[in-house]
Amino acid sequence: MAVVYGQDDFFLAVDDPRHVYLEELNHANWDIITSLDMEGMYNKVLQKLSQEPESTPGIMVLDGHLVLNYRPLLELCDLKYYFTLTKDQCWQRRKVREYNPPDPPGYFDKCVWPMYLKYKQEIDGIHNIVQLDGSRRIEDALTIVISDIRRQLEGWPK
Repeated sequence: MAVVYGQDDFFLAVDDPRHVYLEELNHANWDIITSLDMEGMYNKVLQKLSQEPESTPGIMVLDGHLVLNYRPLLELCDLKYYFTLTKDQCWQRRKVREYNPPDPPGYFDKCVWPMYLKYKQEIDGIHNIVQLDGSRRIEDALTIVISDIRRQLEGWPK
């Protein structure tokens, strides 16, 4: 059985008073960990894990740009992957995506890129996180991840 939890489902509501509001951009900072209900995501994952028998092999995917920066979720993961990008690559991807609310001018340089660097630095020292080059073909990353999952599942009880 496979289950996927996307971090995007745990963003705070637009009008949530816990957002860090940037007066100069007239916009909330959506690229910091406090813009997410990480405890809610963690509790949802724990709830699912408690429903599954320990002896049943399964795969749970936790997807999100800050999943590995939330220690309780990080500690639940057997396999950990982090996609890296250059500033230009990040900008090229960001500018073609649609966000609600939309990014105001200057948001990328004020929030997105500085927060990427900050949170990447936090995980750089963690030895068992595999950093994957986000500029390479997605098939290359999938080959690595699938191979690791197969090895991981080989050790599970039958």
